[in-house]
Amino acid sequence: MYFTLLDLLRFFSALAVLFHHHFYFYYGYLGVYSFFIISGFVIYFSLNRGIKDYIVSRFVRLFPLFWVCCTITYLITVVYGVNLPLKNYFISMMLFNDGKIASMVDGSYWTLTFELLFYFYIGVFVWIFGTKKLEWFFASWLALCFFSFLFAFFTSVLIFSRVR
Repeated sequence: MYFTLLDLLRFFSALAVLFHHHFYFYYGYLGVYSFFIISGFVIYFSLNRGIKDYIVSRFVRLFPLFWVCCTITYLITVVYGVNLPLKNYFISMMLFNDGKIASMVDGSYWTLTFELLFYFYIGVFVWIFGTKKLEWFFASWLALCFFSFLFAFFTSVLIFSRVR
């Protein structure tokens, strides 16, 4: 299933992130969150074809273009004399890192690491429980995110009130 409107949403999300980084547009960071929301929406429909097709489609969608971009980025760092260890290049190629953006070839690839983890979690859940209970997983995930946001909000309010 293909949704044309999603391409438009992706475009505006990319613009928001670009404006955030280059023109200091404050709400541009929301573009990253909209990418994650779009990914979650698309994943739901790609799971109906079976777990093998899901794994292959996610791999083909994510890794080949990422490998090209990662290689180009690394070669540019070599040309410009940035002393980035070759080990970091290979670790970045697998989308694994130690949780530090600085150890990746390009810090902007951090989002792909989280996307890969999300694909993995959804895949494991569907492999164990099937797609019929996927709505419960999404509802639980949404509730968990809401309460962690709420907790962080109240914690920051308490800290701010103590500072004054």
